[in-house]
Amino acid sequence: MKWPLVQLKDLCSFMTGGTPSTKDTTNYIDGDIPWIVSGDIHRGEIFDASKRITRRGMERSPAKLLPENSILIALNGQGRTRATVAWLRMSGATCNQSIVAIIPSSPSTLDYQYLYTTLRSMYQQLRNLTGDKNRAGLNMGLIGKVQIPLPPLDEQKRIAGILDAADILRAKRREALAKLDDLLQSTFLDMFGDPVTNPKGWETKKVEEVSRLVRGSSPRPKGDPKFYGGTVPRLMVGDISRDGFWVTPKIDSLTEMGASKSRPVPRGTVVMAVSGDVGVVATVQVPCCVHDGFVAFLELDENTFDSRFFMFQFHFLKMTHEKRKAGAIFQNLTTKYIKEIKLPLPPLALQQRFAEIVSSVEEQKAKMRKHLEQLDDLFASLQQRAFRGDL
Repeated sequence: MKWPLVQLKDLCSFMTGGTPSTKDTTNYIDGDIPWIVSGDIHRGEIFDASKRITRRGMERSPAKLLPENSILIALNGQGRTRATVAWLRMSGATCNQSIVAIIPSSPSTLDYQYLYTTLRSMYQQLRNLTGDKNRAGLNMGLIGKVQIPLPPLDEQKRIAGILDAADILRAKRREALAKLDDLLQSTFLDMFGDPVTNPKGWETKKVEEVSRLVRGSSPRPKGDPKFYGGTVPRLMVGDISRDGFWVTPKIDSLTEMGASKSRPVPRGTVVMAVSGDVGVVATVQVPCCVHDGFVAFLELDENTFDSRFFMFQFHFLKMTHEKRKAGAIFQNLTTKYIKEIKLPLPPLALQQRFAEIVSSVEEQKAKMRKHLEQLDDLFASLQQRAFRGDL
């Protein structure tokens, strides 16, 4: 049976939030109201927020308390954030203006879990509402016109239950991948200690003494077909947050002319985000260009640092990387600041031993990612069958 399609505006109400003035620290200091921002949306089900504002800050801004079980969509954001969907599983939270909350008008007509599952399955369709341009944002008007299949309530719950069971398998695989990352982190700390405090007393060197640091770049004007949409891969910040330490560009590409006006880097280059997900590091697996939200560490002194060890140092430093302003807003990093960072310098043989462990763990992670891709394909197939009425 093919279910009828109904626009969201006919089934739901919508809310968005706001950002209290960052000039007034009383809007943030000792705040106890969870304040959801775009970065939180990737959690899927949200039981807490990474930031807080005060009640005074909320009352003096457009931010409002959201109903528990609201379905949240990111209107914009770095990389793959735009159109990502989450389920608010807590009360007493608010959000900024980059997120819209969708609230079913009648729970007897539209099930929260079904709405969450359906909109998650429509990720690319939601992005395409703005032409899938990197900088284009969604809005409530566009979202309100989105059509979803509307089976009877009992059928909605049955579909949501089946898809939830399939999603649990994917979550377990992701959890296993996270545990391998935890293993690498604990191994690093056992072998070298925390690079911030350097408890083993290793010799240190400044970044600028061991590598040439360059900033990524983006052709202007952005979106110009002379520069964008070609065959030359370009690494975006969203690629890192999705793939972890070892990345291949997947989101964006440039023409040959665009590449000539960008920052090309060779395979094996360590890069770090200096805006958006500040301080996130990765090693690129193919020659590519890098977005201006990165710095790239070129010509690394191989007699001093193994590149995999070098990357992990930055992962652990967290770098005072996150410079907070008014307790809530991240500042971008500068190449001048990064050049002055002092890195512990253990013996090269010890670094290489750690690098071998990294390679072994990454082989296991590659196999697990392949299995996760298969589970993702199965989940997508189940979704399509469910919404056609064939499940």
